[in-house]
This record gives sequence, C-alpha cells and structure tokens, in this order.
Amino acid sequence: AIGFALTGNAENALNAKLSDIPVFAVVVGTIVAYRVIKRVCVKIKRCREIKIFVYDFSFLLYGERLTFRGLIDTGNAIKSDGVGVVLVSADLLLKKLSPSAIVEFAKEQKRSRKRIVTASGDGEISFLPATDFVLYSGGDEHILYDVAVGTSSFFSGEKGEYDALLPPCIIGKITESEEKKNETEKIA
Repeated sequence: AIGFALTGNAENALNAKLSDIPVFAVVVGTIVAYRVIKRVCVKIKRCREIKIFVYDFSFLLYGERLTFRGLIDTGNAIKSDGVGVVLVSADLLLKKLSPSAIVEFAKEQKRSRKRIVTASGDGEISFLPATDFVLYSGGDEHILYDVAVGTSSFFSGEKGEYDALLPPCIIGKITESEEKKNETEKIA
C-alpha cells in the first residue's frame, strides 16, 4: 500500500524493492494506519458502552406524538415540582413539530421557564405541557406519570446517538413499572 501511494501504479509498487521505499514513508504510513484503526475502535467501543444507557421514549405535545432517543444522564439533577426533568434538544423538537404546534410552543415558552446552571454552563429550560410519557425498554412500554419534559437551546444532543437527556430516576421508575406489571399479571 505504501509502495502504491508512492508510485501511483500497482505494477511498479509490486515490482519495487523494499530498499526503494523511504523509511519515513513506512513510519508515517504505520502511524497513520494506527491512528485510524484506534479511532475506529474507540468509536465502536463508545457506541457499545453507551447503548445500554440509551432508551427510546415518546410523549404527546399539542396533540402530536413525538418520539426521541434519550441517554440516562447521572448528572441530570434538574427537578420540577419534585420530579425529574427529561431535557430534549430544542432544535430537534422544532423539526418534529407541525407549524401550528410551533405557534403553541412559542406562546407556552414565555410562561414556563427556569434558569439552570450545569457543568457546560448556564442556560434556561422551557417546560413543555407534555402528557402520556412512554419509555420503551426491552420491547416493553412503561407509562410514566411523574416526569416533566423540558427543552433548551443550549443542549443539542449527540448526533445519531441520542437527542435527549433522561434523569437517573427513570431507572427506578422502569423498575416500579415492571413490578406493577408483574403484580397485575399475578392477579389476572
């Protein structure tokens, strides 16, 4: 491969003697290959590790069912009236809303705002009048009633991996939901 890169011809690269290839080309080629392979491995490992903390969820907002992917963020300690807050990317939210829902969102945004301080800086959250919050886990649907949904422009999510931050209390709520489901099945 290094010979081909230097000569630009496969025949010349195959017929070249090892002594014809400069040492710096071998060293630089090896370093570049190592860095590319390392970057790919790190990306694959990160995707595998983060996958167990990413959940799909949906909620109703202005009559529309919106679905997102959320990462359980152990640093998300934001509370509203004592319940955890799911923080959705404002950019993605606006892309998913219809024009009439965007008008409703603009009206609502002025009334329900909260200033927060995070590790990434200060910002404001606009709370959404979301209902019917459903978290999807392992093929099951968990309907959660004590979760608030907010949005902010300072949070943009990780492109392709997740577009919302879920509070860590969600894990406990999934467990509670599964226990209630098991109780209901036993009674039935």
